[in-house]
Amino acid sequence: MSSSEAGAKKKIHKEKYWIYSLGSWVSTGQSDFNFGNRGRGFPNSELFWEDLESVVAEAKVEYSRNRISFARGYFGFGLIGDGRLFDDDFVSDAKAISNGTTIQRAHRFSRTLSSVDDDKLWYVGIDFGRTFYQSKSGELKVRNYFGYQHWEEKYVAKGITQIECTATGVLCNAAGTVSNLGNRVITNTFIWDSFRFGFDGNYKISKRFKLNFDLAYLPISYFYWDDIHHLRTDLKKNPSGDSTGWGYGFNLEGNLKYCLNKNWSLTAGYRYWSMQMYFGELRLFFVSGNTSELLLNDFNTYRMGAKLALSYEF
Repeated sequence: MSSSEAGAKKKIHKEKYWIYSLGSWVSTGQSDFNFGNRGRGFPNSELFWEDLESVVAEAKVEYSRNRISFARGYFGFGLIGDGRLFDDDFVSDAKAISNGTTIQRAHRFSRTLSSVDDDKLWYVGIDFGRTFYQSKSGELKVRNYFGYQHWEEKYVAKGITQIECTATGVLCNAAGTVSNLGNRVITNTFIWDSFRFGFDGNYKISKRFKLNFDLAYLPISYFYWDDIHHLRTDLKKNPSGDSTGWGYGFNLEGNLKYCLNKNWSLTAGYRYWSMQMYFGELRLFFVSGNTSELLLNDFNTYRMGAKLALSYEF
């Protein structure tokens, strides 16, 4: 064996095989959807959940075989600390006339605002991959991978403030009316189960600093949504409605890594996750036993924010 081969073999044996990481993702999120009658693009209703604040605790473990092939798993959990819900309802030309709204055409006749200060989000995933490219100097390394991700967010809206109403006393309360303070109004759960593939990598800036990136595309995602309208007497409560369909999304992340010593490192960066629907349908369940099937026009979820993690490698 030549001296160069012996050196290469020795270098392989010195590679770190395990990485354990604990971190936090200080994030804000949004989920919205709207639906209408089958075959008609004009919506019946839209729920717009926004400014959904959460500090997510995340754990990650990775096993790498000689820094060539690898497997990793990750889990995150956070409470929804703040947010708001806009609930918009619409009428067609005919209903605008029959209900005597102040605008005699298809339009949004009602908008309400509710506070969101309850419930949680969580996600879990696993990836498998291998080294795709490594520069001769070793400064740049890129890996490709594929995997699975489950992402779930649940929101509870409380209280109602009427912001707009063009059918006062008929379909909605007068603008400015406040009701049901502290009471649950709507509970929604958004779930995405996705196949994903992507690339991640490191660029060594200096002995202690590295740039990290992780770019993933989620081409196939099955989504499920359920709803409880706590104040609607005509709808069932467990649930009042649900929805299923297919979508796609992106997981994007960039970080700066600082090596404290040969085992410990600190990473700070920014993450953006986004999911959108291809198509989907919604069902409403009435206490009478009837079910109404409607067409989803839009169904989207995103979450983004800064993250910080401490890692141990050996």
